[in-house]
Amino acid sequence: MTKRILIIDDEPDIRDLIAQVLENAGYKVLRAASGQQGLELLNTAPVDLVILDIIMEGMDGWRVCECIKSDARFSHIPVLLVTVRSLINEHEEEKNRLADGVLIKPFGLRELQHVVSTLTGEESQIL
Repeated sequence: MTKRILIIDDEPDIRDLIAQVLENAGYKVLRAASGQQGLELLNTAPVDLVILDIIMEGMDGWRVCECIKSDARFSHIPVLLVTVRSLINEHEEEKNRLADGVLIKPFGLRELQHVVSTLTGEESQIL
C-alpha cells in the first residue's frame, strides 16, 4: 500500500522540492502552506507521516506538532521536523522531543530518504 505523507511548509519551493522527491519515490504526498491548513488536511485525509517546518508564520511547527501528538486520533503518526537552523537552546530541544525526528535544512536527498523510509517503516528508492 502506498504511504501518504503530509508536508507542511510555508516555503513553496521547499515544499514542492520535498514533494517531488517523495512522489518520484512512490509516495502519495499532500501539501499544506500553513500549520492551520495542515491540521485541516489531517482531519480529512489519513497520512502515515507528517513532515513539518518549524519556523512558519502564524502557528509554528512546534505548536502543530503539539496538536498532532496530543490528539488521540493522530498521536501515532510520526512527525519529522525540519528547520533552517540548528537547535541552540534547551527550550527548543525539549520541544523537539515531541517529534519523531529532526532534519536541519539544507539536508541531502539520501538523508531525507533514510529518515522517511525509517519513519514510514518501508524501503523507498529516491534517485
